[in-house]
Amino acid sequence: MRGAFDVWQRGVRAYLAADPGLARLRSASGVTLTLVLALLVLIVGARLADQPLPVALLGAVVGTLIAGANREHTVRARAVTTVLAALPAMASVTLAATLNEWRYAADLGFVVVLFLATWARRFGVRGVVLGMAAFVAYFFSLFLHTTVSEVPRLLLSVLVGLALALLVLTVLLPNRPTTELHRLMAALRAACALAVEAAVQKQAPDAAHDARGAQRRERHLRRQLDHLSTSALLIESWLDTYGADLHATAGGQPLSLAVFDAQLSTEQLVDTLIRSGTTDTWMPEQLAAVDDVRVSLREGSSADQLDEARRHVHGLADQADTRTPAGLATYLAAHTVDAHLTVRDLALDRDPASGEQAPAPAESQGTTARRLPLPRRRGHHLRWHEPHLLPTTKAALQVAAAAVVATVVGDLVSPERWYWAVLTAFVVYNGTQSRGDILTRAWERVLGTFLGVLAGVVLGALVGRHTTVQLVLLVAFVFIAFYSLQISRTVQAFFLTMMLAMLYGLLGVFSVDVLALRLEETAVGAAIGVAAGYLILPTRTRDTVVRSIDHYLDTLSTVIRGSVEQALAPAGDVDLLGQGRDLDKALQGVSTSATPLTRWRTVRVNRGIRQWVRVLRACDSYSRVLARAAYALSSGVPSPAPSPVGDTTQPPRAGADAATTVGDRPAGALRAVSEEVDAHVSALQALLHGEPVQPVSPVRPALEDVLGDRVPAHGRDGSLETAVFALTRIDRAMLELLPRDPAE
Repeated sequence: MRGAFDVWQRGVRAYLAADPGLARLRSASGVTLTLVLALLVLIVGARLADQPLPVALLGAVVGTLIAGANREHTVRARAVTTVLAALPAMASVTLAATLNEWRYAADLGFVVVLFLATWARRFGVRGVVLGMAAFVAYFFSLFLHTTVSEVPRLLLSVLVGLALALLVLTVLLPNRPTTELHRLMAALRAACALAVEAAVQKQAPDAAHDARGAQRRERHLRRQLDHLSTSALLIESWLDTYGADLHATAGGQPLSLAVFDAQLSTEQLVDTLIRSGTTDTWMPEQLAAVDDVRVSLREGSSADQLDEARRHVHGLADQADTRTPAGLATYLAAHTVDAHLTVRDLALDRDPASGEQAPAPAESQGTTARRLPLPRRRGHHLRWHEPHLLPTTKAALQVAAAAVVATVVGDLVSPERWYWAVLTAFVVYNGTQSRGDILTRAWERVLGTFLGVLAGVVLGALVGRHTTVQLVLLVAFVFIAFYSLQISRTVQAFFLTMMLAMLYGLLGVFSVDVLALRLEETAVGAAIGVAAGYLILPTRTRDTVVRSIDHYLDTLSTVIRGSVEQALAPAGDVDLLGQGRDLDKALQGVSTSATPLTRWRTVRVNRGIRQWVRVLRACDSYSRVLARAAYALSSGVPSPAPSPVGDTTQPPRAGADAATTVGDRPAGALRAVSEEVDAHVSALQALLHGEPVQPVSPVRPALEDVLGDRVPAHGRDGSLETAVFALTRIDRAMLELLPRDPAE
């Protein structure tokens, strides 16, 4: 029984980490609930009023899709956006019904609506929703072949569908900030617990003898650390959106710092566990400390269990010899427990118990990388230039051009179903940044549609004309399609095609030929969309990657300068936490923009991109160490220095003296070190842009100048040494990409 409970708990943790705050579940549930209510109300109403089924389906579809697209954060903003969506939806229904009698005029109207829907994205979430309302209403009016005489009934159906979406978004499933914060905190703990477990599994005795298993464990560990970073970023986003001062007594700054510290301490612990040998060589105190960490991260732990875990791990840390791997891991485990219990206390509006701080992680293993090996034309420089047009305007022009061509070619394939080609040409642009993104989106949509057609044919034959079964499957497929939206576009396209098969069955037009035609039109639209992306105002994937890396390096330079200035001038108002989160977001941007290159380019390009991302991840990790040390120096909060194995000095115990003012000589030396590291960041940017770069030497700070008289002292606060450590590790990571001085 206990084993089954543990399996269940691990499954819950994995789910919470993969869907922080249950965002995907809530979104899919809201869409599905809107669809169910709309189908019940509109179908019953249509039958009572003796109206055809398409009238009911139009309102249900519009309300459902608007419920899925409306991502406004507050209840009031959601309500306003949903109400405003009625205007473009009603205008599109009227326009489509009016132009349906003149085929080419209807085509031209569709192109105009697509252009405006894409262009409106510049106005943020509200623009996206209003554009979606116009597009969906026009498209389904074409799909249902509406006429002018049906317009009043169709408008009423649309209003009912939007009213039900409003009911779901503001009454049945509204945003509850405090509940959302608690979900995000649970997701953070789940991600941290899974990262620790992944580190333990990676060090299993058989890991070194199973190469394939070791690679699988490495990917699993990296995935869990990504979940951890995502959860922390979502909490920061929550703080920016709602303001902790309105929902938590602790306020935003303490809560933000506590989350930052919990993230960093967990990453330090994971890093140390990986380098402390296989689990069969771990000392008993290390194993016991890891168990205490598990208790602090477990959702079902009582207050007494949490207090006992804190006391027990501190007792182990007090006796630990941090010159050994087991001792250092035990010490870091104590700080990890403190950090997460502080987050719990602040989230629950309790006064957090003070805990000791932990050393920075020991040196990480280096990687071998060189400059970004991306193909380029002869004489083409890597510098990117801002387009003269706004991205939304450029995308709107591309969509309009692709829609015109898709209309012509789609009409040649099928005069009755030509709009599927136009729809696909529009969808492949949704949220794309470059030509590689468009190509990836097109391929995934065609593949998902192909598989969905095969499954839809089989399922349609099995279901037949059983209306109740068709409705149930329709709802189920809509839920899965929206839930998988951020996971896999192939899966989403698969279930959307299955949903269409059920919809065709409800309308009485289901056939193998209709689904086959759907596949043909999808392939045509995807091909045209890709061609438009490559030929009309193209954005090269490589330019997008270079731009995102350039932005990351600019942000890294800002973090380095801001951290050092804050450390040397405690009265400054540098937002170190905000800068650190900006760096995390910039790293996510690099990963996103580089995804198409890792799928479609050569192995050499794939390897080069991954090397760059690994180096930037290392810089991101150590920049957090630097920012935390700078904050400690400026606020007087103890932040011990790193204590790698073999160091003869001990990290501080709880109650170490607070940080003191940095002297003139250490201040000047620290500034010189940071300027040298910042110069290497500039050299890396020059290398990125294809400019000649002189070989560089690693930074070798004179620790006696930087640390002054603090070096031999036990019980020192260690923050200055931690800052130096972080700077040298950032520099060492960058040197994996920069040319090295041959004399070194």
